[in-house]
Amino acid sequence: EKTSSRNQGAGSRITIRMSAPLLHFDKEGLEYIRTYRPHGATDHSLTLRFFLSKFYNFLAPYIPTWIAPNMVTFSGLLLLLTAHSLVMYYSKSFTADLPEWVILFNGIAVFLYQTLDNLDGKHARRTGLGSPLGHLFDHGCDAHACLMVGSLMAALLKMGPTMATLCCVALPGFGQFFIATLEEYYHGEMHLGYINGPIEGLLLISGTHVAAFLYGQDAVINFTLPLPSQVSSFLGVSTFGQLTVFLAQYGTLCICMQHLYGAVSSVYRTGSNSVIHPLSRAAVFIAWLACVFIWAFFSREAVFYRYTFDFLWAAALTFLYMVSKLIVCHLSGKDYPLFCPLVLPWIAAVLPLLAQVFGLTVHLSEMMLLRFCLTFSAFAYSTLVYSVVTDLAVHLGYTVLTVPKNKRKAA
Repeated sequence: EKTSSRNQGAGSRITIRMSAPLLHFDKEGLEYIRTYRPHGATDHSLTLRFFLSKFYNFLAPYIPTWIAPNMVTFSGLLLLLTAHSLVMYYSKSFTADLPEWVILFNGIAVFLYQTLDNLDGKHARRTGLGSPLGHLFDHGCDAHACLMVGSLMAALLKMGPTMATLCCVALPGFGQFFIATLEEYYHGEMHLGYINGPIEGLLLISGTHVAAFLYGQDAVINFTLPLPSQVSSFLGVSTFGQLTVFLAQYGTLCICMQHLYGAVSSVYRTGSNSVIHPLSRAAVFIAWLACVFIWAFFSREAVFYRYTFDFLWAAALTFLYMVSKLIVCHLSGKDYPLFCPLVLPWIAAVLPLLAQVFGLTVHLSEMMLLRFCLTFSAFAYSTLVYSVVTDLAVHLGYTVLTVPKNKRKAA
């Protein structure tokens, strides 16, 4: 059996078993990953710098060394998944009043997720278990959180199956995360601003849940903002609920433009590729996102209104596949493909709607198409995750949720 090894951190060795079958990567991609060192993200958050960093540094030493960094991340995701499941049970259409204990639990879950998500990197450096798989796992958990956190806010503010709900989930979640990851793909690291979603955004969402627990959902939704009448009239925002939608739309647009500029300027500065390359990848993703909105609000069978969570999860799984593929290409030094086959069902859903503009009628069962889209994207995403994790575990010896015995003894 042909093998090769390379040091990874202190006291660990990475071995590639060339005779084992590769499920996703080729040999060149695996070799690239073997020498890759995650750069993480440059977070300029003022809240993190002056307050939360001290809090995280205080907590980090209390995490037992026998707990894997990925388990820290995964624990936070499980809390969000529980909160999301409670919302699915108590407010299927995002219109019902949530029990007070659910509101409080959801607020705590968001805060703990944010805390654990910031502790995993510190724990990885402390135990010497940082790896490309950990980088991928962390980003994957954050991508899952996009749908869950957005759905919690939509349910809290009782937005219903409306444009507001889709904006809260798809724009700051799917859109911002993908474009930020696109910047990381071209620039080498992700840049987060002085006020950003992972820090200030999650704190706002957690705090809003606590306020709703203390004063009631309706009081938070209809809370009148202390804005001058001219400003309120110009922005079309007078209540907290309206402000949330405004930030989801225009705040996300500004942040996405910043990340896209970072990707394009990095390509232009290094001359590594044409600026058309990042712009075309972003354009395809934006086109898919447009298909999501068009199908949701022009559906002849009202699939978004009747099957809200099915629709959101179908979109989320498509997004998860696309962004995970982008991260994997970044880790393996491969070119991110322009087209993703998972967008085809969404195009198929939109074409009959566009045909109506020209007086044409195309008979298509949108409910069956939604089920196919949900099943197809779930299968494709789970296959991608399994093949990537298996290759990294079998060929590079990385563990997912456990600490290797030699590292545990060393710790």
